Amino acid sequence: MDKTVSVWFEVIGFIVIMSLIISYPLVAWFVTRPLQRLLRSNQQDMISDMVVWPFKSFWYALAILFPFARWRLERDKGGLWLAKGNNHHFIEGMDKVRQLSSASQWWLSLWLMCAMSCSLLLVLLSWVLGYYF
Repeated sequence: MDKTVSVWFEVIGFIVIMSLIISYPLVAWFVTRPLQRLLRSNQQDMISDMVVWPFKSFWYALAILFPFARWRLERDKGGLWLAKGNNHHFIEGMDKVRQLSSASQWWLSLWLMCAMSCSLLLVLLSWVLGYYF
């Protein structure tokens, strides 16, 4: 492989990994914990009951960024696999997280999701090109 490509992979890989290492605890402290505390006081925290701790920040960020309310409507029509069965409580819990979140929590969640997506894309691209870190 060309020397410049490997240098760029290492530089971009370092930036993406550092972004992921910094964004994950920030989302856990400033997004997951305050929302979790607020929802637990009302006994409405469905995500914490169904997701184990390393993945809670990811699911809270996902709940803030993407609207899951439309999946409730598709469940009634026999639509998406996530909305079928007993998952309607989970989807309703994700809607409550989205409603209670602030703008700064939205931006932190976006940062985490972008860092995770870029790291996954970088790993797949390095696998396709045959370059391993």
